[in-house]
Amino acid sequence: MAIMEANPDSDVTRVWALLSELSEQLSQIRNTSISLHTVTGGVKTQAIHSQTGFVLRRFNQEKSQDDYNAELERMNIQMSAENVALQNDNKQLNALIKEYEQTLENLMTTFRNRANEVQQRELSIMREYERKILARETEELSKQLDRDTAFSASLGRPDLPPLQAPLDSINRIRTSSTLSSSSQIPSSRPT
Repeated sequence: MAIMEANPDSDVTRVWALLSELSEQLSQIRNTSISLHTVTGGVKTQAIHSQTGFVLRRFNQEKSQDDYNAELERMNIQMSAENVALQNDNKQLNALIKEYEQTLENLMTTFRNRANEVQQRELSIMREYERKILARETEELSKQLDRDTAFSASLGRPDLPPLQAPLDSINRIRTSSTLSSSSQIPSSRPT
């Protein structure tokens, strides 16, 4: 596992910048390849015309057969040299495209791995905090239950006279007020 730097966002930013740069270069290479393919098509058309001699015969009818053949041979040699150069360039560009694609794939794999590591780290931190929160809530609920149990037990124990006396007086006051209020209500009998 790689040693993490102090700021993981700078790594992600740097990887993203490299990825953008490589994408731009890849698109430029593809555009160049497309233009070379177009030029190759034109050269092929010229080669077909030069094999048939159509272009030379059409424009050079005043030349003798020897001049015509010499011009045709020169044109064939020139096109062959251009064709070889274009094939060589095409091979080099294909190799360069493959290299860029491999580099881009490596960068994307590194980026995905880094993003996965960051996500797993965040999830583990969240799980740890959730565990701590649940433990704290459980502890607080346990303390509250202990306090409520102790309070309930203290209310039900007769061996606590200071607490029992006020309760008895409250009960007597309530009972006497209930009796006095019931005696004040006139009885309503039908006559």
